[in-house]
Amino acid sequence: MIPLLCALLLAQTPPAKTQWMLETENKGPYQGDLFFRVTLKGLDIREWAIFLPKAPDLGPGIQTEVETTALIVGSNAKPVAVRDFSPLQRTIYTLRLPTQAQANKEMFEIRVKYKANLFMRKLAPLSEGAQPAKPVPPLKEAEKALYLSEWGDIKFKEKTFQEWLDNNECRMKPAETEIDFARRVFLHLHYKMDFDVSPTMDRRSTAVVSSMRSDGGGISNVYVAILRANKIPSRSLWGRWMLPGKEPLKRNNVAFNFMGVKTEFFAPGVGWVPADPGSALFEKKKVEPGLFFGMEQVPFLAQHVDPTVDVMNPVTKKRIQMTGLQLPGYWALAPAGPTSTPEFFQEWKATQPTKSSP
Repeated sequence: MIPLLCALLLAQTPPAKTQWMLETENKGPYQGDLFFRVTLKGLDIREWAIFLPKAPDLGPGIQTEVETTALIVGSNAKPVAVRDFSPLQRTIYTLRLPTQAQANKEMFEIRVKYKANLFMRKLAPLSEGAQPAKPVPPLKEAEKALYLSEWGDIKFKEKTFQEWLDNNECRMKPAETEIDFARRVFLHLHYKMDFDVSPTMDRRSTAVVSSMRSDGGGISNVYVAILRANKIPSRSLWGRWMLPGKEPLKRNNVAFNFMGVKTEFFAPGVGWVPADPGSALFEKKKVEPGLFFGMEQVPFLAQHVDPTVDVMNPVTKKRIQMTGLQLPGYWALAPAGPTSTPEFFQEWKATQPTKSSP
């Protein structure tokens, strides 16, 4: 009887939690060249204000050795680096372009060059009793607070969002680890949401959970909001897929020009774990969603962290908010009168410089 009782007790003992580590592969240096044109016809524009983020250095294993340079075609205007008003205090380059040239009264053209050393990560189980090669220190309290905060399009404190969390079982359970919960929520969103994209889409997390339709930016805002609401530091990365020689994907007649949004969350003892709910949703019913959790399929250049940028307009001296600056933001000073629908053209080219021989 006693051996049988012991066997039953052993059978009821929960299995040991899987211990994880991040394997990183240094993909080397990449360069991204962006050409962007905005045209506003019939407005007699007096001055343009142009905004673009300085691509961040996210540290070893993610993105390092980063450079951002910008040049307005036909102008000597120099970028001025300022801090935005968000909790992240990101570096934003602002440029003023008075329309001295006739061509600039309707349009401007800008070239932006990015350079960065990029890595790819993969979540891998540790063998029993093993330890990571390098211990991962915890986040500093100030950094942790940043990636738990509510700001811009990432909202989670409103009553309707809190009720949505309860109704969708998006609360972390006592037995769950950060990785367990993040994976469960990732799959929940994938199977409950549908991919959609439009120029006027509301990507605030509170709006997206109401419609349950969005693109990579919208689902990433929801995913980060859920994790932050559950006290898991997380962030979204807005940038470009680095695919030299490839053609850009389209959906609903919209060419993405390699623009993308992905996320990552911090797991204690593991580090920043990648998760790409947007790509999984884009490939819904075509690719296994688990391939986009805990691993990176393609090198990615992050142009800025988190969606909403809040910066001083150098012309009006008033604050202006913009979301998703994978393309430069802009503002035009013109006399009161008719409005104009903007016309855009962009060209993106990713290259990987040949590594020099030792």
